[in-house]
Amino acid sequence: MPSLGQNNSPSHRECQLNSGKFRLSVAQIPFLCYYSARMRTFAACLLAAVLTVPGAAHTAGKDLAVKGVRYFSYPTFTRVVFEIESAAPYVLTKTSDGRGIVFSAYEGLFSVAASLPVINDGVIKSMEVKRDTAKPYVFVHLDAAAGEVKDFVLRSPDRIVLDISRTTSVPAPIAPAPQTSAPAATPPPPAPPQPAAQQPAAQQTPPRMVVVLDPGHGGREAGIVTAHGYEKAKSLDLAQAIKKELKKLLPDAAVVLTRDKDQSVSLAGRAAASNSAGAALFISLHFTNSKDAQVYLLGVSEGSGSQPRSAPRDFLGLEAETGKRETLWGSQQYTHAAESSSLGRTVMQQLTSRNDGGPAQAPLALLRAVDAPAILVEVGFEQNRARAAEAIARGVEAYAGKNR
Repeated sequence: MPSLGQNNSPSHRECQLNSGKFRLSVAQIPFLCYYSARMRTFAACLLAAVLTVPGAAHTAGKDLAVKGVRYFSYPTFTRVVFEIESAAPYVLTKTSDGRGIVFSAYEGLFSVAASLPVINDGVIKSMEVKRDTAKPYVFVHLDAAAGEVKDFVLRSPDRIVLDISRTTSVPAPIAPAPQTSAPAATPPPPAPPQPAAQQPAAQQTPPRMVVVLDPGHGGREAGIVTAHGYEKAKSLDLAQAIKKELKKLLPDAAVVLTRDKDQSVSLAGRAAASNSAGAALFISLHFTNSKDAQVYLLGVSEGSGSQPRSAPRDFLGLEAETGKRETLWGSQQYTHAAESSSLGRTVMQQLTSRNDGGPAQAPLALLRAVDAPAILVEVGFEQNRARAAEAIARGVEAYAGKNR
């Protein structure tokens, strides 16, 4: 990620990029973009640069055209879907008070041809198109129940999806509710609304925690081959043993395996299986010739510098160099860095009985596209499989207990 800093004057902010430095006057920026921990600071900085740096040119073919907007209010979150003409770079930022979200094009033109839906579900108050800056944008007014914000891209057709979690257990308002409040003065009417109010309450059962276990290798990929056997078979056995232990420790959790037999699964397929299952955490299982187990997570630095190798494209829906359309694939894990570190440390303590140090970092391509806290665990071939499974399961249980 880029390095952000301030000079001695509070009226300027400095954005350091690989190509040099842009000095931006805060007074010139139409609105200040503040990102939450899970949102893209780099994109916000570049947005400001595009709006304020002299000579910033419009790039053809990167316009973002919204042709439809729809939403769904679920018990635990609200989803807004922006249907777009074609994949294009976009910027999503949060206001300084945390009560609004700004959605616009990254560097091309931005247009909204569709009417915005009327939303007032406790998470979102309303949505509107604003034109008080050089570039129009959609402003999402958040309500009191609004929590964590996630965004991602879907294809065929192209869509940008915004998920905002609900921080309260109060169910989303029901459309007829305002109409029933007026006759409440008479004794008979209050009785009918009571059973009606209990129906959505039954839907408030917390969703099951989904744990995704990824047995490494499979099919033609045997992994390490030793006198103790094939890594692909050992990793599947370990995953099944962990699943069995988790059923005891977390009976309400759903445990999903990316493969349950000897078959080849691509790295993208493993990540896609995890994301589609709505994983709360992801653990890839491997074996090593070393006697000691090790836990890895995706390195913040993959190569030179302190930013991820793909940082300039993390927020793009359009591949920068060739213009080839692509989704936001491969950048999801960076938003879970702190959670992945916590998961890795917790599992490592159970697996190695050590409290010193933490999980190692490595440029693991598998983990980049996993949209959940994710780690890779290597177990020694000579280690007892049952004990390793119990330890990893206890680590998951401990992590789940801290993050409920």
